[in-house]
Amino acid sequence: MAYSKQHIANIAIENESSSPRTLPISIHIDTLGAATIAFGDSMSIRTNEYGLDDLRQALFDASRALMVQRCRQADEEREQQRQENYKRAKTLELLQNRNTDSVKETGTVLTETAEQEKEDISKVGLRTWGGNGEAREWGER
Repeated sequence: MAYSKQHIANIAIENESSSPRTLPISIHIDTLGAATIAFGDSMSIRTNEYGLDDLRQALFDASRALMVQRCRQADEEREQQRQENYKRAKTLELLQNRNTDSVKETGTVLTETAEQEKEDISKVGLRTWGGNGEAREWGER
């Protein structure tokens, strides 16, 4: 069998060191049982099927770890927002109680700011998980 090389893919990925340009990556396999992954003109890796599988698993693990990190940060931000909303709701409740007492005594009503706070608090959504692992607010498309 004569030596031959088969093109598999060309991709471009975001790369911090080549920013704002992307880094071109090309992948080829050959009849000697090796794959060559070229990173632009600067570097290439030539490995067998087992090396590719190890690399693929490592890349998948890194991608998954980044997704988990992103979701945890989003959950922490959402929890912080929930706590702030809870504090605002308690403050609003106190304002409403004071205003209710004030209405009984003086005939005044809730301020526009308190009404806006009440509306903002009612917009807090429920979290759901999309099929791709993305966390979304309820009603978000």
